[in-house]
Amino acid sequence: MAYAVKQDLIDRFGAQEIIQRTDRTNRPASTIDDTVVERAIADAEALLDGYLARAYDLPLAQVPPVLTKITCDIARLNLWAGAADKDGPVQRAADAGIAWVKDVARGLVRIDVG
Repeated sequence: MAYAVKQDLIDRFGAQEIIQRTDRTNRPASTIDDTVVERAIADAEALLDGYLARAYDLPLAQVPPVLTKITCDIARLNLWAGAADKDGPVQRAADAGIAWVKDVARGLVRIDVG
């Protein structure tokens, strides 16, 4: 079960940012490249699964909203491809999400997975 989809990124960060971060063909950027979005989300989900597998059987029966948010934050960082300021909001949000899921893996935080 997917933790996030393209529309989640658009809803959280706006279509314009997703266009700018994914359109590698058109100048100026004008369309969302679904392949780039799907790869960023898949990479984020794989990272989260690595931690979640320590505490839960995967795939999860239900995706709690917090995982959607964290997946989006990490996927967004992936879309920035090294261009995000290391102390900026994009990096901080992804780092906070990773720290939280590490706490889940350690058993310090429990999530409702159905």
